[in-house]
Amino acid sequence: MLRFLGAPVSTDATGRRIVVDPTGWNGELRAAEVDVPGDLSSAAFLLVAAAVVPGSDVTVESVGLNPTRTGALDVLRAMSAKIEVAQTGEAMGEPVGRVRVCWSGALRATRIAGELALRSIDEIPALAVAAALAQGRSEFADLASCA
Repeated sequence: MLRFLGAPVSTDATGRRIVVDPTGWNGELRAAEVDVPGDLSSAAFLLVAAAVVPGSDVTVESVGLNPTRTGALDVLRAMSAKIEVAQTGEAMGEPVGRVRVCWSGALRATRIAGELALRSIDEIPALAVAAALAQGRSEFADLASCA
């Protein structure tokens, strides 16, 4: 959002370090109309419910699809959930779109660890519900490194 409003924001090659370089910048942000997309974390319980309740079909519109924040979708896919994602636009330079989850049978267990755990950390409570209802034993690992 800072970059969208005119701040000199950059990231290093790893994408894990963000720098605001004040050199040549007066510290002012430009005014702009801001369209705030829906939060995937807020929708996670509804998406999990659609994946586990027979006959369910849930569509969430205008949700943020920044790839660093969509780990929960990857986890649900790994659990065999039927998920459709369509990017419909951008908001503040980040992708926004529609996510649809339909019940397609019992979920299967999976392992959530490493980078995937980091990208889904805010959705772990909802994913724990999915894991509890999945066939087999799911494993959550590396969560302490996400704190």
